Amino acid sequence: MFTKVTHVGLVVKDIEEALTQYTEVLGISTLEARMDLSELGFKNAMLRIGDFGIELMQTTSTDPNHEFNKFLDKQGEGTYHLCVTVDDLDAHVRSLKEKGAEVLEVPASPSVGARRAFVKRRSANGLLIEMFDQKEYESLSGGH
Repeated sequence: MFTKVTHVGLVVKDIEEALTQYTEVLGISTLEARMDLSELGFKNAMLRIGDFGIELMQTTSTDPNHEFNKFLDKQGEGTYHLCVTVDDLDAHVRSLKEKGAEVLEVPASPSVGARRAFVKRRSANGLLIEMFDQKEYESLSGGH
């Protein structure tokens, strides 16, 4: 079962420009974290509005086949994913697959630190849904 919507991820062309827009123009003042995830081909910044986050993501990859480069080429900047937590990641993934959903499971990595799974866009009317086990996510994010 889904337990919480944690953040929305946006692919942007220029993270510094986007940060200026979100902090100085839109007034979102809480910059929670910035990370260089070069091994995954991007860098990000996480803004907070209460318990909800806005993750700005900029590709650092020159590979035209990197998922963010393809996304930008196809539709420009915008919503890339919605992140949720679930009460039991393994059971939820199993249930989704049994119902015919396409789900990609991702093991924990040094940069992320927790297992994740993605419900592919074809199974969610065009929306990529990133899922974390609630307990694992809370240990990473301090409860956000």
